Amino acid sequence: MRMRSAVARIVRAAGLASALALTAVAGSAAAPSSSDAQPAQESLYRCAAGEPVAVATLGLDLCDAEPTTLLARRAEPDNLQTREGALVVEVEDDGIAAVAGVQPGDVIYRVAGVDVAGAEDAGAGLASVGTDSDTQINFLRRGRPYRIKLRR
Repeated sequence: MRMRSAVARIVRAAGLASALALTAVAGSAAAPSSSDAQPAQESLYRCAAGEPVAVATLGLDLCDAEPTTLLARRAEPDNLQTREGALVVEVEDDGIAAVAGVQPGDVIYRVAGVDVAGAEDAGAGLASVGTDSDTQINFLRRGRPYRIKLRR
């Protein structure tokens, strides 16, 4: 009898460990990562006409985001969001934005609770990210909303 309950405890512990391992794998698969980046030909947004805006303090280059025909086709059937905002063109590897998880192809649509219409608005808002408190940034990645907090 004692042997059976010890075996049952081991089996339960092994089951719990397996469940935790599966949760970790599922969680990492659902989280956005650089390996999930879409190829350029499948982009949901592209740069509209105009010069990119550099946000040197965070290590970002932005342009005005313009939806592509792919987004127009996929928005409703795939339940993707469409927003005005700033398309992230480049992220410096060791910059604050990269450390926070911002990636090229993200579309920033809100900075510190204020909607942004394009790169100029986003650049101005992001330039005001301070050292004393976090600034919340809302963005789309592959048509799905995310939010991060930045601090210099």
